[in-house]
Amino acid sequence: MISVSGVLALGLFWSALGTEGDNLSGLRRLQREFGSDEERHSLEKSELSKRSAGLNEQTCTALHGVESTLQNSTHSFTFKVSTMGSLSLAWVGDGSGVLLVLTTFQVPLFMMRFGQSNLYKSEDYGKTFKDVTHLINHTFIQSEFGFAISPDHSGKVILTGDVSDVGGFKLFRSQDFGLTFVPTDLPFEPLIQMLYNPGDCNTLVTLSIMLDLWLSEDFGATWRKIHDSVCLVRWGPKNSIYFTTNYNGSCKDKGMLELKKTADYGRSFQTIATRVFSFVLGGALCFCLHHDWQGDTA
Repeated sequence: MISVSGVLALGLFWSALGTEGDNLSGLRRLQREFGSDEERHSLEKSELSKRSAGLNEQTCTALHGVESTLQNSTHSFTFKVSTMGSLSLAWVGDGSGVLLVLTTFQVPLFMMRFGQSNLYKSEDYGKTFKDVTHLINHTFIQSEFGFAISPDHSGKVILTGDVSDVGGFKLFRSQDFGLTFVPTDLPFEPLIQMLYNPGDCNTLVTLSIMLDLWLSEDFGATWRKIHDSVCLVRWGPKNSIYFTTNYNGSCKDKGMLELKKTADYGRSFQTIATRVFSFVLGGALCFCLHHDWQGDTA
């Protein structure tokens, strides 16, 4: 069997892991919903990756029979990634020395899918690693969601597990830099990664595959649906949430979306613009592309 070695220098990771990951964050399914506007989805993928992963994750898609080697000046460790597999890495907290590595492979079978994940942890900047897969109950972790690391460097980590064979999805939540993980059942099937509120990392939002907008105010322990028919969501300043929606339930009607904002976690909503294609946030300003629009100060 032919094998390939990929040597990744940890000395270069610190800067490399500060770039955008290649994590699809569930947008493959959004692409089917939105159409074939590749440029738009590339921008959306970049923005979701920035806000949800905190710019600290690097994902490497494995080739057939890949052996990926993490190497620093004195130590190296090899993780075997099987066919159709991937390898994801994430620093947990600035200066903590904690590095998590997730290897995942999956094989589509008739009417079902088989997958396996392994979780490894280093507490000394990658000098040594140990297998901690038991902390996630040997659950299959969807590689498109990867690691959701809190941007405040407080040690919060979320992994999204696929337990659809027994019904549903499950979060594995850590608040101690990956020392322990608490399993939590999700009341929905997620479409994208969990998105942290930059101002309060105990508060999360995400989208379900039914395009419902869900919010948690206790680090994913409990969830409530705050809106339906949501196409795109982003955190704004001062705990505000901006999102586009279409009441006909489809995100394909480009230029016919409504841009909305909530400043109280979904208890009330304000319509910012109509007939919207998409939007971006820049500081205290919100910019969107649509037919007739006037700006909004966040």
